[in-house]
Amino acid sequence: MFWKKGKSIAKDSSDTQQPVQRKISLDSLKQVLDNMDDVEIIERTTLNDQKVVLIYLRTLIDQARLNESIIEPVIQCPHAMIYESIATPKVMKIQLLEEAQKLLLTGAVLLNDCIQEQWWVIPLPNELSRGIETSETETILYGSKDSFTEQLEPNITHIRRRLPITELKTEKYKVGSLSETTVVLMYIDGLTNPVSDAKTL
Repeated sequence: MFWKKGKSIAKDSSDTQQPVQRKISLDSLKQVLDNMDDVEIIERTTLNDQKVVLIYLRTLIDQARLNESIIEPVIQCPHAMIYESIATPKVMKIQLLEEAQKLLLTGAVLLNDCIQEQWWVIPLPNELSRGIETSETETILYGSKDSFTEQLEPNITHIRRRLPITELKTEKYKVGSLSETTVVLMYIDGLTNPVSDAKTL
């Protein structure tokens, strides 16, 4: 009786290779958030001359609570543990860039303690002042029943909530020599033609 010798099959390491998880840094975040007009990156200094950086999407956070709950307590912080001064119990430490991207798009504020080289996230989502309503001027047979409001930023908020990806870019322009109307160009980076083509339309 003969047994056929089994051949060992080498597995392709590329099949099981996990995506590289990048650590969060200020430079990597700036690169990811490039061409997003509603992104805010601000620097502040505490009472003991400790530098901090705050990053958030203006259209997704509660700006009324930002100064009261985060900025003022951070500036007035007398000790090195800055995160302990923030007036919310949901402060969380993060390390990965991908995690930071996802949390930013849920309405969180990122805080970088430049001395300790640590990153913290503070949930601060906003609530739309006026809900997105059903369209009354168009008959919709199939699809979303939502309509936009007269205000620009709540409309951007609604789109970002529907499409929470950092590839969704926003660029703000003024059009009209007399009215100087503010318009925002929104596009998905990597899927659209170069933005310079759209600017000439």
